[in-house]
Amino acid sequence: MGLDCGHPAAGSRDKDCDFARKKPRTDRFVLPDDVAEYIARAIKSNVRELEGALTRLMAYASLTGAAISLATAQQVLRNIIASQEKRVTIDLIQKTRQRAFQFA
Repeated sequence: MGLDCGHPAAGSRDKDCDFARKKPRTDRFVLPDDVAEYIARAIKSNVRELEGALTRLMAYASLTGAAISLATAQQVLRNIIASQEKRVTIDLIQKTRQRAFQFA
């Protein structure tokens, strides 16, 4: 049986935020609420990428001894989040085409 990890529905951000808060507890990390919210709102694609971002942040904190804060999360995840913002979507293609050909 497969698991659908596609694009999240509008109401699933709260679930993603909950996931972001619960995952580090199982790995003995404390994730502040503002960091969990930041990650859940920034990672828009799927749960796998959300978990990957959490894993990267926890690994960084573990290896460097840095406390997990919003500033740390923004620094560590900047490449992941930047790639999220640059994704080519159908909507982006349609808007670009409309501008280029001046469609209404």
